[in-house]
Amino acid sequence: LLREGETLNIIAPSKTGKSWLALSLALSVTCGRSWLTHFTISNPGPVLIIDNELHPETFASRLAPLLDALAYPPSIALPPLHVRFLRGDLPPDGLPALSSFFDSLPPRYYRLIVLDALYRFIPSDTSENDNSTMAHIFNTIDHYASLLRCAFVIIHHTSKGSQLTKSVTDMGAGAGSLSRAADTHLVLRPTPTPSTYTLEAAARSFPPNPPLTLR
Repeated sequence: LLREGETLNIIAPSKTGKSWLALSLALSVTCGRSWLTHFTISNPGPVLIIDNELHPETFASRLAPLLDALAYPPSIALPPLHVRFLRGDLPPDGLPALSSFFDSLPPRYYRLIVLDALYRFIPSDTSENDNSTMAHIFNTIDHYASLLRCAFVIIHHTSKGSQLTKSVTDMGAGAGSLSRAADTHLVLRPTPTPSTYTLEAAARSFPPNPPLTLR
């Protein structure tokens, strides 16, 4: 799905579980366990999550049950999983305002950086529907993916309306540059069975993956 220096969009409707899915990926990367029992983690290591939606208490309440659901031993020694909480503390400039923070990070330390969620990283005087704005956002992410020698995962919401007939790369809301800029798109579509979803991916650097059904 993803390799060093690349970007991946996780796209799904609101309240589908995108953040839970990204957190499970983060845990898999920290310890080198396969993700969703399907995707091999070939280069494990520390992960950074930059969260602008959750309060620290909410995040903490999710971590323990997720470790339990994924059957991680209580005594497992994980590389660092760092979380920077920005809810209520993100400047109007959005992602570009974090440049000094990214510049302070050592290259090759983090294997993965998760941005949750994209809409709050967009500068307040712009729009996700503006091609130049979204191209600039992803150019910034690409710059730091290259500088830090890590991969980025960006959590984003779908456009309005039914997603069943849309292609994987067309499900994200906003400007077309968003779909063209990312190296991999990973989407969740609801199925007729309650609490189940189909995971589909389109990757620039890898052969197609068959859809997976998740519960």
